[in-house]
Amino acid sequence: MAKKRIALRPQVSSDDVDGAAWELDWPIVATLAKTEDRPKQDVYRGDEDDTRVYLIHDDVLQLRYLIIDGPSADKVAKAAQGKLDTISVSDAEQLFDAADSADDRATATLLLGVASDHGKVSATLKTAATDDAKAVRRAAVIALGLVETAAAKDLLAKISEDDEDEVVRGDAEATLKELGGA
Repeated sequence: MAKKRIALRPQVSSDDVDGAAWELDWPIVATLAKTEDRPKQDVYRGDEDDTRVYLIHDDVLQLRYLIIDGPSADKVAKAAQGKLDTISVSDAEQLFDAADSADDRATATLLLGVASDHGKVSATLKTAATDDAKAVRRAAVIALGLVETAAAKDLLAKISEDDEDEVVRGDAEATLKELGGA
């Protein structure tokens, strides 16, 4: 089964996604309430072949994004990208480069992690991992956890050992454990 993750621009609302779902003929099949282990999720049927579209309301990242899972994930993802204001890896990298503040760099880093469903650790993500601002480095740890590759795990291991801040090191270690890399 194919799986895709799509970053939505922060201004994209749940209503925007509902509108796109209506236009794309994706009936909503469930709303999963937020729990201790899971953010709130709206679940749509994205195609006749049991492909599901999950709108994730992530309070930790303070972002909304889509996870598309099923045999038609690529097709459904393209349809979603045609209807919604999404962020690609290059868009997130441009946001990072243009950011005027640590908060903006941290947000761009989180968007980069969500958009990086191709499994690559970009140069921008490596830069974020060594940023002067603790908030940006913490965002890089979360983003690397979303990337989930061996390269991401290697960088998390380096951060867990070398970062100047105890909290960032601890976040990296915990993320690495979650990914089964420590």
